[in-house]
Parts: sequence; structure tokens; C-alpha cells
Amino acid sequence: MPFVKIHSNCLSTKFIEWTERHFREFDQCTKRLTDISKKAGKTSDAFQKTVKNFQFLSTWKTLEDINREIIKPIHVRAVTHLLLTSDKFRKKVPISQRLLTTLEKPLGRLTNLTLLSLVRLWFEHFDKLCSPDVLKVFGKFLSERIESRVAKHNCSPEMKNLHEYAELIFKSDGPARLINSLSQSEALDEIFNKPGLQGYESGRFQNICRMLYYIETLSRIPVGTNHSVLAEVKKREVYEAPFDDKLLIGHRILSILIDRSPEEDVSDCWQDVILAIAGDPRVPKASPKYQKWWAFLTQQQISKVYGWLSKVDLQLFLAALEEHGKSSGNFDLQRMFPSRKKFLEGLIKQGLVKRSRLFIGSKADMFLKQIYKNKELPSYARALDTYRSMIYLQVGNCHFIEGSHSFKLWIFSKIPEDSKIFNYTKREFTVWELSTSLVSDCLKIYKSEFKYTDIVHSPLNFRWQHKAIEFLKENGEVLDLEDIFTTQEYRSYKIMYGF
Repeated sequence: MPFVKIHSNCLSTKFIEWTERHFREFDQCTKRLTDISKKAGKTSDAFQKTVKNFQFLSTWKTLEDINREIIKPIHVRAVTHLLLTSDKFRKKVPISQRLLTTLEKPLGRLTNLTLLSLVRLWFEHFDKLCSPDVLKVFGKFLSERIESRVAKHNCSPEMKNLHEYAELIFKSDGPARLINSLSQSEALDEIFNKPGLQGYESGRFQNICRMLYYIETLSRIPVGTNHSVLAEVKKREVYEAPFDDKLLIGHRILSILIDRSPEEDVSDCWQDVILAIAGDPRVPKASPKYQKWWAFLTQQQISKVYGWLSKVDLQLFLAALEEHGKSSGNFDLQRMFPSRKKFLEGLIKQGLVKRSRLFIGSKADMFLKQIYKNKELPSYARALDTYRSMIYLQVGNCHFIEGSHSFKLWIFSKIPEDSKIFNYTKREFTVWELSTSLVSDCLKIYKSEFKYTDIVHSPLNFRWQHKAIEFLKENGEVLDLEDIFTTQEYRSYKIMYGF
């Protein structure tokens, strides 16, 4: 901890320790001086008149005319001020070697304030200033002028830091160079908090650096890791920052997390980021959030997320099923719950479940909203029933509709893609629409090619599991039975059915 020496009447010496308050006051003074330096020489009538004159020239005169007008230091200050503050002026008077050389003519060199103004221009507007080729010229110009200041050995800490990082920063690919130079233990903010490099948080250069830093970090951390960068990329100002002309940084974050995660599962912390940014993809494609995020991803990536969310849907359905068994005092349902849970979770574990949709009854809806926040719940439809809830699962090429209460397990060999259950603009369903009506619709379309079974959940002799297994086998789906039974159940099942 640094100490400051205080003299009293030049006779005694006393040392006091600097506290956090001293550092805070020092930072505040530094910021005030920075603000004052930005405004230096810019409030006089002469300066304001000069600014208006160059605005006029940029509208009605050629670049050659403007360059010829820059003959006094006040002209240089006016032009650099306009370059920093006026998009219109920058378009009319772009950065070029000729302009940079002209700015040095009045005094034969740039003043420190003008040089720092041009450095600010670099940090704040960077890639929006000009082409990469012109950025090379501009970066070389700044590096050389800073080098000349440092060579005098009495330059400011700001100049020293700018000189130290010049080879990384003042390049057309400066953000990438800076990010690639970071060690595993070095934080980006440590660099941008140094004098000369601070104060440009909203500028394009830092924005690009942060985008590259987050993307680079997400690309190399172990898959599924709950890294501190996840909290950063969930911030709206981060994921809604532009990545290029078409994409936001959030699109790149989504692609990296989805592509790096395994097909069969995603960690909760990575899934939380995906849903925080883009929401559930199983919403109407015309919805604003789908159009903003999922429309820019591939169908393969979206299908992958469908599979992961099936696990979430199943967890919620099972929670509702278990709660109904307890609250209703239905002992048969409570007794069968572990077996139903093991069977359905086994389908997920084997990677057979490709997509799902929840249909939640009013009692279950109240229950789920008591224990989960709205943003933690996936998109689901309402089942127009007080007690019963249902879940649709695509299991391989077959289709399950499982339900609570006295709802049967329905399994279909085919369901048309234009079926109501895949229409996410339809948000309410009757029990009939999810069972008997669906059978009628499929028979009309597929006729004799369509097969289905409706299974009562009998607790005796694994009857309902056996019927489901047989139907799946007949339709080309093979199950690993050890995943859908407990060890004891599997032994008993093999004895009964010869597997």
C-alpha cells in the first residue's frame, strides 16, 4: 500500500497510509482533468465561429479547398473537433494521409492535445472511420508521432502507455492483435484502465475487443464450464452489440455455445445463456424474438436446442405429475411415478427424443409458477383441463403423447408436420385434440399406413412398458432396456418377457 509524506513546518515528517477514499478522489480528479482537456480551447467565440466555417466548407467546397483553409492552430482544433463529433463531417472530410499531413502544417507538428484528440478518434470510431488500408496509414501516423513524444523522455504516463501498446493497438487489426496478446491471467479491463487507454468504453475499438474477447473465451473454455464470461455475455448491452453488418454478437455467442455442446445434452449454465439471449425457439416463427435471433441460425442448430429443451419439458411435466399424485392423494399414480419417470428419462438419455411440447393444465400451471420464475420456464401451451397435463415427445420416428391423471400413453407411427400440435400460434388444446381427434386426423391422411396404440398405465407385470417397447420395435426403434428400467425392474422384465 503506498504512503504519502506530509511536511509540517518543515520540522517534522509524518507518514499516513492511503485509503480507498484517497484513490477514489484521485480518480475523480483525473476524470475531471480529462473532461477539461477535451473542452480546452473549444468554448471561445473564435473557436465556435471556426467550427461553423469548416462545417460550411465541408458542405460546399472540395477536399482540396478545405485542406488549403487549414493554416492556423485554431483551424486544426476545429477540424479535429468535427472529426470527433460529426458523422456528417467525417463523411465529407475522411481521414487520409493528405489531411493528417495538413493538420501538422500550422505549427510544423501536432500539439499534445491534438494528438490525443486523434487518438480518441481512433478509439471511438475505429473501423467506422475508413477502409482497412486507410486505417493502416492512420495507425502508422499515430504510432510515429507518439514515438517522437516518448523519445524526449519527459512525456506523460498517457503517452508512455500508448507507446507501449502501439504495435498492438494502432493497426487495422488492432483488436484481434490485442486479444491474442493477452495471457490466461490477464484481463482486458486491466489494459483499458491504464492512463491513455481509459475513457473509451463506448468506442468501437473497445467494443470490438470485448466481442472478440468474449467469443475467444467461449471458444476455448471447457465445454459446459460455468465460467465468469457467461455472466458478461448475458448482459443486454453485450449480446445486442453489433458484430458485423448483419449479425449481433449474440448470434455468434449462440452459435458457439450450441455448436460446442454435445448433441445429447447441454450444461444448465450454457443453456441459461442461450435462453436469456434468444428465448425458446419453439415459438411462432413470426414472433419478434424468433425473427431477431433464431432466424439467423441454421435448422441443425435449432433442432439441437429442441432436443435439449425436451429434457426441460420432461422435468416440468414430471414435476407436475408428481405434485398431482401427492396433492390428489392418488396412491396408484404415486406408486407408478418412479417407473414412468425412469422410462421417459431413459428415452432422453438414449438421445431418442428429438423434440417436445408441453400442454399444462390450470392446476399444474399454478404449481409451476409458484416454484419457477417466468424467465426460467420454457414456452408451453395450455391444456384446457383443471387437473391433466400432457407432453408430446418425438421418439425416433415415433410420436408419444403422455399425460397425467387418467390420460393414456398414446404412441403414433406418424404425425403430419402441419398438425395442430406443431402450430405454435395455437396456445390452447383440449384433451380430445391431443388424443382421439389426433388419431382421426392421422387416419384421414395416412390411412392404412398409420399405426397407433393407446396404453393404460397398469402397474401389473410391466404391461404398459412392454406394449410401448413392442410398438417401438415394430416401427424400427430399438431401446436399451437398461436405461428405461431400474436394475431390479430389468431383471424381472427379462424373466417375464424373455429379453
